[in-house]
Amino acid sequence: MSGSFSKPDIQLLARRMCQASAALSDNGVVASAKLAEIAKELLREKAMALVASANGRPILYAYSSDGTPVLAKKTVTSTVANGRKVVRKGGEGVELLMQRAYLRSQTSLGEPLVACLFRDPVSMSSGKTAAVAYSAATDFFPLLREIGHKGICISAYTFDRALQAPTARLLHQHHQRVHATAGADKTPLPAIDCLTDWTLTTACASHDCQNGLKWAMARHVEGEDLKDLYVVLESLRNGFDAIHGHIVPFVAKFLRVTCEAFDREEAYAFWNAMGVEPDMANLLADLDLKWVESDDVGYLSANTWVMGDAEVANDVISSLLYLFKWRKFTDSRWLTIGVACRSIVAGLSVGLEMLAKLTRDDPSTSDFYLHGVGRLSARLKNFCVVASLPVACATLCC
Repeated sequence: MSGSFSKPDIQLLARRMCQASAALSDNGVVASAKLAEIAKELLREKAMALVASANGRPILYAYSSDGTPVLAKKTVTSTVANGRKVVRKGGEGVELLMQRAYLRSQTSLGEPLVACLFRDPVSMSSGKTAAVAYSAATDFFPLLREIGHKGICISAYTFDRALQAPTARLLHQHHQRVHATAGADKTPLPAIDCLTDWTLTTACASHDCQNGLKWAMARHVEGEDLKDLYVVLESLRNGFDAIHGHIVPFVAKFLRVTCEAFDREEAYAFWNAMGVEPDMANLLADLDLKWVESDDVGYLSANTWVMGDAEVANDVISSLLYLFKWRKFTDSRWLTIGVACRSIVAGLSVGLEMLAKLTRDDPSTSDFYLHGVGRLSARLKNFCVVASLPVACATLCC
């Protein structure tokens, strides 16, 4: 990415690199880094222009930051006495402070003006402390009074609860210092400018919701259960090829087609609660697709009362393939467990357990990965059901 580029060229390049299928060469990595710098500068200019155009009207500045652990690669090189070089590589845990902010005002006609800001992650190698969070917040963007805004300033800061109180004190002191030095010739600001600079700090609601949910569900799960859930998910993910290869034999052996009236709205509500997209939820509700346990052996039930008999088997196979999408979870981001558990419950609802057994019983299929599915105990199934709906509601609230 050298030479001069017009605005359409940069837009086209950015859109091409945003595609999920894009593969970056070495030059592409350099170009993407340059695009990121251009985007940051453009956003900053837009934010400054918003402040300048407010013309005394109120401005809201909403800033938030949070520490995020990242596993990076560390390389150590040493040379021994005989001149031989020793190189070792391994994982390195790095804590990065992620930041973002939004500015909002309005035109004289009441139309909204919005700008967003982001910056490079800040290393927290010296510790996850209030001093680090405060320094990052003050370096991120100047206070509205510092850049000359004369109207009402509302500065809302959001931090992790562990850092919220001490960081709030430092930021309040920072605003007071600016009030004392931001006037002409470093003199104090007029009293009205100080009184109309409103500062508030809050703890992150997502963290509170996540931790509250985790504590509320503690009675339903133990450490070993979460370990088993992780193993089950990894087994399904790594053994997907084997499971996919047995979907057709599974449908051929266990599918039973009926044509009876049923409550379609109830079926749709279930699939909607499992996070299924509306078009697929409609298809699954029309089919009333479900695994039914009978006295002798279970079977996969599909109903033709709504759709008729055409292409039922193909729709069932496509629906199973859609539902078999297993997501990872992490204990440090508890809300991710909702998506993971819903993927398990949705699979169990259409016979995943029997399909896994059919796959594992096939002597031509390796059980190297899929044996972990055997850890799906009754207690773990119960936890997945309990975790699915509350976490979905908590995610919507956040």
